[in-house]
Amino acid sequence: MIESFEQTKLAQMRAAHPDWIWNRSDTHAFVAVPGSHESFKTPVEPGNSFSPGPCSYGVSTWVHVDGRLHAPEEKPLSDLHWRWEDGGLPVLISEWAAGPVAVTSRLFADGSPALYDIKNYLQVQVENRSTQTQQVKVYLVVRSFGAAGGRVHSLAMRDDTMLVNGKPLIYLGDRSGKFGALSYSAGQSDISTCLHAGILPSAPEVVDDSGWASGALEYNITLPAGA
Repeated sequence: MIESFEQTKLAQMRAAHPDWIWNRSDTHAFVAVPGSHESFKTPVEPGNSFSPGPCSYGVSTWVHVDGRLHAPEEKPLSDLHWRWEDGGLPVLISEWAAGPVAVTSRLFADGSPALYDIKNYLQVQVENRSTQTQQVKVYLVVRSFGAAGGRVHSLAMRDDTMLVNGKPLIYLGDRSGKFGALSYSAGQSDISTCLHAGILPSAPEVVDDSGWASGALEYNITLPAGA
């Protein structure tokens, strides 16, 4: 009954906000540590957009370049190249094009099932395949919906750690990103509406009773030709 209620709420929100970038819901894979509990298995959609467990939250990688936002959720499935490392190793590799920029990500899970200590690891590489220098914004997006999302009531950054619903859940290897977040209750909007224009929200943290909070880390990168 809970699942049915959440699916109904999601359908209502999609109908009310068709201009948002929504999760695909058409194709899924899973990354997991063998022997881990079901709650630690990670559903993944093409483009390596994922949720670190059922009813958790959604994580996506988007790129803004040459005046346009590129998101794998909006691309045809045929434009998203997806494979396992060396044809079978449990590392999901995603490759797709953001205009002149090639985006490659690697996603895997590791940890101890016995200690219930399992983490997802995401590495993203962008490459300028044009002959001109490109100003690129790479976004790590966190929202309530994703491959298997759940309600997000608050988002905040503390040093190199993102707090989701008050819990330290996302650890950053690169601390140079700038964080911004939106409360749906306050503005009836989603982070995708801002990022379409290449604008990061100014709020460094939000609390949202609706459960539809969203936020992003923005990395500004100057990529010379071939870099």
